[in-house]
Amino acid sequence: MSHGPARLYIENQSVIDYLSESRFFSDLSKEAIDKIVPHAKIASFSPGDEILTEGDKNETLYILLFGNLNVYVDNKEVARITQQGDLLGEMSIINGEPCSATIICETPVNLLSLDAREIKKLTGDHGKQIQSTLYRIFAAILTQKLKATNERAKESERLSLELNIAKETLKSSNIKLEKKFRKERNI
Repeated sequence: MSHGPARLYIENQSVIDYLSESRFFSDLSKEAIDKIVPHAKIASFSPGDEILTEGDKNETLYILLFGNLNVYVDNKEVARITQQGDLLGEMSIINGEPCSATIICETPVNLLSLDAREIKKLTGDHGKQIQSTLYRIFAAILTQKLKATNERAKESERLSLELNIAKETLKSSNIKLEKKFRKERNI
């Protein structure tokens, strides 16, 4: 007695349900979603599991369903991914370059994975609709990341300015102390 087809149906239905309700994919037609389903699956991961590895090639776009992930660059934690619907692997899908970060599960995690190679091969009106949706998603995500980077850059500039002011104040105070010390030694 095999449970394979029933399990596959439940997984496919879960993918369809998620895509239909997702803020990113909700504007896709049922037919377009049906074209994605064979190239999508829901994957479960445990704490400590590595989803993406810095420097490795990646052909999978991941969407966070639940859980928390940590992002590392050069073995240093640089971010956390905690929001349902957040994307992983989109940069390597967009530019075709190896992953720029390592992503490791902090908690149990469920991800919707989309095989980007197969999605790119979809043709016809539905294929165009899916590609258009993906480009819109990528543009929205890149805009958010650029905004966050700009905010960090502004904060870095502010801190740099404060540091330079403190440095000049310290330098001035040091000069005054040296003058005072020399004057006291000459007396």
